[in-house]
Amino acid sequence: MLTAARDYVRERGLTSLRDVALHLGVSEDAGPGDLGVPSDAGRRTARPLTSMAVTAPRGAKRRVIFRPTPQNVQIAVDDGEWRAYGPDFREVELLPGAHRFRFRGSCCEELDQRVYIRPGREPFYLSRELDFRPALLMVRSNVMPAVVDVAASGDAPAARGRAGTLLEVPLGGPEEVRRLTVTGEGGGVYTENVRLHAGRPTQVRAQIDAPSEGSSE
Repeated sequence: MLTAARDYVRERGLTSLRDVALHLGVSEDAGPGDLGVPSDAGRRTARPLTSMAVTAPRGAKRRVIFRPTPQNVQIAVDDGEWRAYGPDFREVELLPGAHRFRFRGSCCEELDQRVYIRPGREPFYLSRELDFRPALLMVRSNVMPAVVDVAASGDAPAARGRAGTLLEVPLGGPEEVRRLTVTGEGGGVYTENVRLHAGRPTQVRAQIDAPSEGSSE
């Protein structure tokens, strides 16, 4: 084939590539691509980088990791059942969108919230701090009526009530030791340090000594 092409060029007196091109009817300003040669032959061209934005595919679920305070709680997702938070239940996988999360515990007030989960590849951390329920205190006194005073502690305020009635005592944690003072009619006083637990009842029996009568002259 090469010999036939060489003879073809010699017979027609073609001495250059330009002459060959003109003979074949190709314009003088034609580029290599017009001659069947790739336009980028002999050189490399830079190609734009494809966008690598980290986005989750449409319809992909996202990990939702729970971080409740305190940790001895139960959690329910959407219309699902209550499950105890722990080693076997620390996260779920959910489709993007609005979801209902409920938290409850014997020591805490129940929390019910709707949270919008955005699409994404990274985990979504759901941190929630629950309010502690007040402790329930029942003081029974041998002297009635009597006033019950529970001293404040840290951020938890003091509480006051009457003996024989259920008193709610705000707490700043799951349990606290508080100073209890019971004052009976006539001035007798009983004091004790009491350990109180959030959401649980505690009963105290106050033994107030009757005030001594003044001796006669």
